[in-house]
Amino acid sequence: MNNVAKLQKLIFVLKGVYVDKTHIFFKFSIQNNSNVPFDVDYIAFSVTARKTRKTSSQERLQILPVGADVAKSIAEVIYCFEKFTIGKDKVLLAEVLEQGGDRNIGLRIPETFIIEARKL
Repeated sequence: MNNVAKLQKLIFVLKGVYVDKTHIFFKFSIQNNSNVPFDVDYIAFSVTARKTRKTSSQERLQILPVGADVAKSIAEVIYCFEKFTIGKDKVLLAEVLEQGGDRNIGLRIPETFIIEARKL
């Protein structure tokens, strides 16, 4: 299960989705192949319609992780949420925003990735 976004020599990858009885975990990696350092301001998560031309703020539901764990590699992070699912007509949008820059990159994670999460 890989979901990849590329932008200006940045690669943002969903490496896995995992679930236990009460939480769901998303493991991401961010790779910077440019000569300009990429400092993450924050990662935003929201649930939005699968196919939209323009999404208004009313059509977007922001969700907040209950925790995060940075792996040994500074480019990998695991976000923990209270367990949730989304409908077939929606996606989970994970957006990485650059601190002091405009290289903002996002992944659209379909509901099948959540439903087929690996058990821990």
